[in-house]
Amino acid sequence: MVRIYICEDNQQHLTEIKRHVSYFMSFSKWHMQIAAASVFPEDILNQLVVDEEPNIYLFDVDLKDTSPMNGFQLGQKVRERDPNGYLIYLTSHLELSYLSFQYHVKAIDYIEKNGAGDWRTRLTDCLKAVEKQLTTDQNNREKQVIELFTFSGLTNFFVDELIAFEAIPDHKLILYSHNEKTTILQKTLDQLERELPEAFFRPHRSFLINSDRIDRIETNFSTVYMQNQLAIPVAHRKRKVLREKKGTDYSNNK
Repeated sequence: MVRIYICEDNQQHLTEIKRHVSYFMSFSKWHMQIAAASVFPEDILNQLVVDEEPNIYLFDVDLKDTSPMNGFQLGQKVRERDPNGYLIYLTSHLELSYLSFQYHVKAIDYIEKNGAGDWRTRLTDCLKAVEKQLTTDQNNREKQVIELFTFSGLTNFFVDELIAFEAIPDHKLILYSHNEKTTILQKTLDQLERELPEAFFRPHRSFLINSDRIDRIETNFSTVYMQNQLAIPVAHRKRKVLREKKGTDYSNNK
């Protein structure tokens, strides 16, 4: 469930924002709930819940009618508890947006309530962008990750995006993905073969490939071509295994 917190010191504006957010929620594929909506920033902080579920915050910048705290200060307090929440400002003072850098609130958008365009359209577009990011984040959490040493230190890689590993001199490996090559340290192909899913196959002593990333195979199964067009030899004793693993679906020159 996605929780939404709204703070706006003008009661009429607060009602309009709640009404529009409720309308948006009725069409959203995500389960959303307005967890708190108040003219008082203290109410937001008192009712704030931070756990593994995502939060969206819609704050006014100027809250002087109800609190000595401004919207940036409220955002700062929220960030101390929820560094990953989605923070959006709806404001009549767009010229103050530069202060967000001073308060380090990491807002994703500033929507001018009294601007030339309709703030409701801007808010809808912004919430749709948040939905898209939520979907991406969810998909990434569900993906299997492997942690490998590179020259930059420990680095996470999505397993399904790996294309192949190649053993090179000095006990190093080259990791191939669609657009780049990365040097891997402190691992051997034997170790990776044990750690990675069954889709990974050793066609040659110097290579470990993701069989789900094969583009085509020579008709005699002597060479496989990966999706990044890397050509990898297949050892004679491995050709039968490859044929059984992938069948003849790939064994043509497309």
